[in-house]
Order: sequence, then C-alpha cells, then structure tokens
Amino acid sequence: MRRIDITGQRFGRLLATAIAPSSNANMRWKCICDCGRVVVVAVGRLTSGRKTSCGCEKAEAIARRIADSGHFQPDLAHAEEWRPASSVAPEWLEASSYGRIRSVLSDPRILPPYANKQGHLYVGARVEGVVKQFSVHRTICAAFHGPPPRGRKSMALHNDGDPLNNRPNNLRWGSGADNAGDRDGHGRTMHGVNCHLAKATPTLVREFRDLYAGGRSARSIALEHGFSPSAVLDIVKRRTWRRVA
Repeated sequence: MRRIDITGQRFGRLLATAIAPSSNANMRWKCICDCGRVVVVAVGRLTSGRKTSCGCEKAEAIARRIADSGHFQPDLAHAEEWRPASSVAPEWLEASSYGRIRSVLSDPRILPPYANKQGHLYVGARVEGVVKQFSVHRTICAAFHGPPPRGRKSMALHNDGDPLNNRPNNLRWGSGADNAGDRDGHGRTMHGVNCHLAKATPTLVREFRDLYAGGRSARSIALEHGFSPSAVLDIVKRRTWRRVA
C-alpha cells in the first residue's frame, strides 16, 4: 500500500504532524488541533473531510445550541437545586433543576454535555478508570421523579419534545409506546411519503387495496408493480399505511 505523506497539511482545525503507529493497514496520523489537543486520526477520515477537529468544534456547536435555547438560564424565581441520581448514576453525580449534571468528587465541576445524532444530551464521567456516558435527561428524571419504575424499559420523555430542555418539569417516565405517541404529537414521526424509504404513494395504496378486495392476490399485485409480496400484503392488511383511508 502506497503511503501518503500529509505532514504539515491542514484539515479544518487539525494539523497533521507525524505518522502514528497502527496495528492494521489503515494509516493513522498524529494531529494537533487548534485548541491544543493532540489526536490520532485515520488518514481516510482526514482526506475525506469527515474529521476536521479533535471534537471541540462539535462541542462548541452544542454549547451554542444550548445557549441559544435558553434552557440553562437561571430561574430568578427559583434557586438551582441539586439532587443525587444514584438509581441510574454513581452517587457522586448530581442533577440540577436547571438541567445540568455535576461531579462532586474532589474537584467539583459541572460536566459539559454533548449531543448524540437524535439531539439528546449526554455527559462523560470516569468510573473506575473507564469513561462512561450518562444520559442527561434520564439522570435528571431519576433525581427529581424517582427511580425508573420499569428499570431499563422505562424511558425519560420530554413533554415538549425538545431534547435540550431537561428541566425536571419537562421530564416524565414513560414507555416505548408513550414515546411513540409523543413523536406523533410533536409531528416528528415520518408517515407515508414523508419517510425517506417510502416506495408507495397514497394513490398506489388505494389501488392495491381495491385490487385485493376485488380478488387479486398480493403476489400478482406485487409482480405487476415491482413490490415484494410481503410489502403489498402489509399494505392491504393495513399493517402499514394505516392513515390512508
């Protein structure tokens, strides 16, 4: 495999400084971020543009989103209250009525959150030498509303559908069905043609159902229109596209 020398090249905030040891065929480079942190990155992630910082760029973007949301602004009518959430987190992690998480070990500090792809906030904390991630909304819900009633099956739900709003009065315990109902209520469930995987249309759905009701088999309908028989059967049996009359 031909080695690519990218020494001195810049990729976003990262400056490639030297090749790093690797246990496989993927070349890795030691890089210095503009924030001063040193990271090791696979060369493909650099040249493709998938990695442009040590992570500080994303953290800053999350911080801006949190600041713009106003959810962490002090409530002048109520002082910030801190409570432990030992049912879902270590006893030295505490949750705030303002939606924050802090460590109360020898160096007490508020932990900076980061967001996953769904926009939910997490914090990282070292437990017995290993960094573990803790869900902000689940930790706060346990601190202010008690342990999850069904253990890991219980979900911490946002009443307003905003994953950045983790104040206790916006959280409650619920089930997966409750979560699905919230998604529908907040308009976040992709139905029918709004789903990026949708192949059918309301017009086709009605045609399939009319043909099936008239005696055609799901298999013959599927072959004629380029669908799988199981997909057609789901449509005519109203297991999918239930919202189409």
